[in-house]
Amino acid sequence: MISREEYAQWVEWAKNNYTNIPGILVSNYDAWECRAMLGRYLYVAKQYGAAILILETIVDVKYDEGEGDDQYNPTGLEMKAWSLQWLSLAILFEKNDKVLALKYMKKALRLADLSTAYFHFVVRGELWLNCLLLKAKLGRKIQAVGETHARLSRLVVEDGLSNSYYFFGYAFLGQMAMEEQKPQLALDLFKKGLTAYNLEETDKELLIQTEACADPGDAFKMLWQLVDEPYRLWDEPLNWEGSEET
Repeated sequence: MISREEYAQWVEWAKNNYTNIPGILVSNYDAWECRAMLGRYLYVAKQYGAAILILETIVDVKYDEGEGDDQYNPTGLEMKAWSLQWLSLAILFEKNDKVLALKYMKKALRLADLSTAYFHFVVRGELWLNCLLLKAKLGRKIQAVGETHARLSRLVVEDGLSNSYYFFGYAFLGQMAMEEQKPQLALDLFKKGLTAYNLEETDKELLIQTEACADPGDAFKMLWQLVDEPYRLWDEPLNWEGSEET
């Protein structure tokens, strides 16, 4: 638990190290949303230890069921899921504790799956991918692959619409194929996931570049950067369902 004094010091640190960071977003220790935003800023600044101390205070908070709005204001549910995502990643980078990181990433995914609302910052499929990758690294690759195939088989993807579960699920299967020294299979799987990806002009240019790449492994690595693309707009799955991962 971080004290008020320590919190105030990190607020000042954030103000001095970010351009025009609004104090109203981070200053109020008693508002969990402020603690969440400060924790996020510190995570991005790679101040992982401080981010963990602050974001741990979010784990048991009660969030508002409000609807949010169209001006990039997340609902309380999304804000909490976002905080758990950053907490998980901070733990991974600071402590390399994959078990604890998976625990919080699973919490974030389960929370995100409670709502079909549009999210401004959280990508549900990305949360799922992080869970799958952590499971694989913890020796549960067979389970993770089976879970992926099961969920993908239930998804309905309409032509012309994006689906983050579909894209990130096939990205995971592609990564697993790469680890098995099957680069062509990996590339084919990734491209299958791209059929549910909201391609922008720069993405199309990247695809053209990969088509000219003779090595499928190199092409896969080039395309993998799309996995880390932030704040992309995603359509919601038509057959929405809660997460069944364990």
